[in-house]
Amino acid sequence: MTTGTHSEHVVSCPSIDWTDTGWKMDPVLELWIDVETSPVTVRLAGVLDRRTCRNVEKVIEELLEEGYRHLQMLIDELDVPDAAGLFALVDIERLVRRSGGEMTWSC
Repeated sequence: MTTGTHSEHVVSCPSIDWTDTGWKMDPVLELWIDVETSPVTVRLAGVLDRRTCRNVEKVIEELLEEGYRHLQMLIDELDVPDAAGLFALVDIERLVRRSGGEMTWSC
């Protein structure tokens, strides 16, 4: 049997500001985006309500700012329990159309 010494190394990491990424860790709503497809596929699963709808709208705005104009929204696994979630979907389609784009829906 060989005995050895064990040493610990402590690595110091710079602090990370997570305030802008909090929505990405929201277990209530999951969002997948595939920009390699045409049209761009956006899949939503979970709950789209007054708490989560603003985040989805921001993501769609970012896609439009990056030049993506044709989107396919997959919402088969989406629950919309309140008016805010429904209005968010309507607003997203309006936003895409105002930017000169097109949107299709899975259901």
